[in-house]
Amino acid sequence: MKTPFIQNDPVKRKYELSFHARDNSFEITLERHIVDSFITYDGFRDNVVTERRRERGFKKPWNFGSDGYFGYEDCLRIVPKENGLVALKAAVTKENGLALTATLTELFSMLQYAIDSECPAEGDEEQEMFIRPSLTSGPYGAAMSAELSVAFSLWLYHQDDSLRKTVNEKVNQAMNGLFKVLFDFEPEEESMNGLMEHSFLLAPPAGMYTCQFGILRENQEDLESITTRGHDTFCHNLDYWNQELVLMAGFAKICEAFREGQRTIKET
Repeated sequence: MKTPFIQNDPVKRKYELSFHARDNSFEITLERHIVDSFITYDGFRDNVVTERRRERGFKKPWNFGSDGYFGYEDCLRIVPKENGLVALKAAVTKENGLALTATLTELFSMLQYAIDSECPAEGDEEQEMFIRPSLTSGPYGAAMSAELSVAFSLWLYHQDDSLRKTVNEKVNQAMNGLFKVLFDFEPEEESMNGLMEHSFLLAPPAGMYTCQFGILRENQEDLESITTRGHDTFCHNLDYWNQELVLMAGFAKICEAFREGQRTIKET
């Protein structure tokens, strides 16, 4: 059977990425058995987690779910949900941000590459993107990218002014709140992030040029190609984990808006 590739084929949903501005927290929703399966990947446990824990100086080993925690430094809580789902939750602070970024880097890589992709059956929700954070030392050490589905890319292309206004208010509220937590100063009021015509662009609200995450402008106008292949994203000058988390918060709100729109269509 052909393995679906998200930029060309619909993929059954593996996870949902959300961000809650009220407490500056990330939430990843997925099936409980996927969380449990991480402990069975010997190469992940022995070669990745142990070595990278040593490199980054984390005091605690990766938690595979004991006592309701997950990841480096117990940074994510496991919260049961209905229908066999769980939420991995973390309110972001300067103290846990590095461990959270490292955990998300490993988590999203495993979810994309180690957990089998499936074609959706009738009634299944589809994965809209696979995000790939990173965490290395030195300049460009937090380069982040994402592969987008055809449906998500077309939704971005066909957005209108009303949708942009609604979504971007939530994007900027999320990014501004998390920026204040991680950088200890007020965000620039004139900074605006989120959906643009046919696309999206995010930058930390620092009041000056810093870094970016979004879709290259030359990819925005080609509607014909989007119907067969979803977008890749780009990033620029993305050097540090705190920048990466701020941009991820904004991207999560865009993903939420897309999922909400898709569910509304199904219900009508």
